[in-house]
Amino acid sequence: MFCSSCGHRNEKNANYCSSCGNYIADSVEIKTASIPVVSADTEVEPEENDQEDIEENFAFLSINLGHDASDKYVLDDKTLKVGRHPESDIFLDDVTVSRRHAEFFKKNETYWVKDVNSLNGTYLNRERVEEAELRNADTIQIGKFKFRFWEATR
Repeated sequence: MFCSSCGHRNEKNANYCSSCGNYIADSVEIKTASIPVVSADTEVEPEENDQEDIEENFAFLSINLGHDASDKYVLDDKTLKVGRHPESDIFLDDVTVSRRHAEFFKKNETYWVKDVNSLNGTYLNRERVEEAELRNADTIQIGKFKFRFWEATR
């Protein structure tokens, strides 16, 4: 369970946040959490037990590098468009990102990433891809931004 005040992960049966002391017993378990803001040159490593908090049939992307390093995005049946265009679902304001760079989507009960003819490419686990299936804990790089993909174990 995450604290609604500071975003700290707590034990599922905790009444108070172990970080800030906020009362959380009546809090609704949330699917997103805040992680500390880092500089653009610092990569945030997710905790090893991140996948324990992921509910069945639930997946999300977390930004691990870049100026938006605290953001998480839920993946569902809707296609998420990523790019520098202001109307993108995931707006990445940096010249290393194309206006319409990539898409995340669900196909046959699995999640995929697709490069949409970007200039700098889309990388999955450090390999350039046009379209690829995502697996738990994969790293996706779009421009200077690194995402981590998390999903419930089947």
